[in-house]
Amino acid sequence: MAVDVPAEEQFDTAGYDRFSLGTPTRRELERYFFLDDADKMLIAKRRGDHNRLGFGLQVATVRYLGTFLSDPLDVPTEAVDYVASQLEIPDASCVKAYLERKQTRFEHQWEIAREYRWRDFGDVEDELIRWVGDRAWTTGEGPRTLFDASVGWLRHRKVLLPAASTLGRVVGRVREEAEQRLWTTLAGMPTPSQASHLEALLKVPKGPRSSDLDRLGKGPVTASGKSMLAALDRVAEIAAFGLGNIDLGAVPRRRVVELARYGMAGKATLLRRHPWARKLATLVATVVHLQAKATDDALELLDVLMTTDLLAHAHRVSREERLHRYPQVSRDAGRLAAAVRVLLKASESGTAMSLEALWEAIEAVVSRADLRAAVDNITRVVPGPDEDPDAEWRGSLVQRATGWCGGSCLSSATPSSSAPGRGDAHPGGPARPPRTRGVPANHQGAGRPSRRGAGGGGRRAARLAQGRVPSGEAGGDGASRRLRVLRAGAVPPAPSAPRHLRPGLLPVGRPTGAAAGRGGLGGGQGPGAECPPAP
Repeated sequence: MAVDVPAEEQFDTAGYDRFSLGTPTRRELERYFFLDDADKMLIAKRRGDHNRLGFGLQVATVRYLGTFLSDPLDVPTEAVDYVASQLEIPDASCVKAYLERKQTRFEHQWEIAREYRWRDFGDVEDELIRWVGDRAWTTGEGPRTLFDASVGWLRHRKVLLPAASTLGRVVGRVREEAEQRLWTTLAGMPTPSQASHLEALLKVPKGPRSSDLDRLGKGPVTASGKSMLAALDRVAEIAAFGLGNIDLGAVPRRRVVELARYGMAGKATLLRRHPWARKLATLVATVVHLQAKATDDALELLDVLMTTDLLAHAHRVSREERLHRYPQVSRDAGRLAAAVRVLLKASESGTAMSLEALWEAIEAVVSRADLRAAVDNITRVVPGPDEDPDAEWRGSLVQRATGWCGGSCLSSATPSSSAPGRGDAHPGGPARPPRTRGVPANHQGAGRPSRRGAGGGGRRAARLAQGRVPSGEAGGDGASRRLRVLRAGAVPPAPSAPRHLRPGLLPVGRPTGAAAGRGGLGGGQGPGAECPPAP
């Protein structure tokens, strides 16, 4: 197998085997060029100041660089003076005589390697290859990063560094083998049918100028119902590849993410030119990433729509209804407060009062009939201690989300003796039944039985009163059904037009009860016929 070995210029070899990064700092001098008693005892065996100083410089150099210099005297002047001062050599320039005998420096290098237990690169080459291979497979780091990490690994284990070109070839070959292993592993996961469908993503049709991979990589940009349906269709199209069941546990997650990022940023023309294994591996990682990303985009868009449209509208409607009821509630609350104030004053007076006397004191402030009416009105409006206080705006949310017009156009007030005529659904129409607090009343046409059977509206109201949002109406726009299918992990079905409409007519809205069915669009005559569909 031909291996593309990175050139030596790709690696940072500036400070590899020479002092080319500048003068060592004071801290580096104290760490690498300091000579302890054992060092001085070994150096003292040399004859002459020039041999002792040259030997000490090679000891410090191999500590600092991890290798010996071809010219042992190619050391910064500050380092030479620092070592000379420790050896009590007054004239550091005497070190120039260290190179008069060529064999001396090599003999000193062999002795230093033996005494300080420095090993040759050949002794640990296999161990380094395994370490670099594991790191390249796990992290996917580039050749320069792996080269620098290998230098640190060798220095930490007191291994004499080889030539930069030798270490560069080892790192490049091992990294290329790890990349080939990654591509081969991912390319062997899909079936032949899935592989052919994945390769089709890179084809650019004649009409549009972008491939299907580029199209699927673009998420929704606007918050609207049309964008929501497009986002769900995108999830269904990506899920149709069937890669959701592929187990990628054999490949490090980081490598899959990096390969998917490359596939998302790359152009189809560039990906088509890659070898088959690399191209298919990139497509597998990209589609798996896109499947999760498309689902997240759809859920985020749903969250935006729920927050900015549905929930905001429900809160606004609930707030408007509370403001509409405020005059009556404040009047009834004032009557009850006046009666309770009389009770508190009687209890604080300390004198025993009979029930008749207490009622006389209360009726002097507010009549018993007004108190009874106030209690009835407050009981209808204010939720009880065991009821959901948010049931009212939940009911408005259900109306808007499912297209159910079960009372969105009706007044929220309940019939009472103090507000005549407000208990009617429409002027001159039949009286509206009492509605559950915070839940729209279920409309039924005058003189026509409900198609849902007896008790259907009561069951719906009971579910809404408990805070349980219904799962969508049959024959609606299909958005709620698609969301439920998306949560279940299946492919959502395409929306179908209602059967009761003639071809060419678009579904505007479907009121429940008598408003549905007869008369087509606007033909209903019952109380629900005048109800507009929920937006």
